[in-house]
Amino acid sequence: MLRILLPIVVIATLASALALYSVKYETRRLEQTVAERKRQIERARVDIAILRAERSYLSRPERIAPLARDMLGLVPPRIGQMQRLDDLARAQAQPPALSRPRAGAR
Repeated sequence: MLRILLPIVVIATLASALALYSVKYETRRLEQTVAERKRQIERARVDIAILRAERSYLSRPERIAPLARDMLGLVPPRIGQMQRLDDLARAQAQPPALSRPRAGAR
């Protein structure tokens, strides 16, 4: 009985050692993968923070106003350009007047 049991125990011990070895290195590989993903997430967070700071810097009104004035010709609205919402609603309710053709045009 001992002759049969001893080889079985040795084979079972070697098989469990091989399985443990395999699990150990698979776990190390997964830990490295998780650590790399954490580094990528942290880099992405830093990049997002930098981009938000850059966006807030570039969208400052005191920076945009001269650009709009110089490059696009935009100026602040004048009082005469302001309309009340009631006036706009009445203007849309009335159909536009048709223009008459000029005397010499055909």
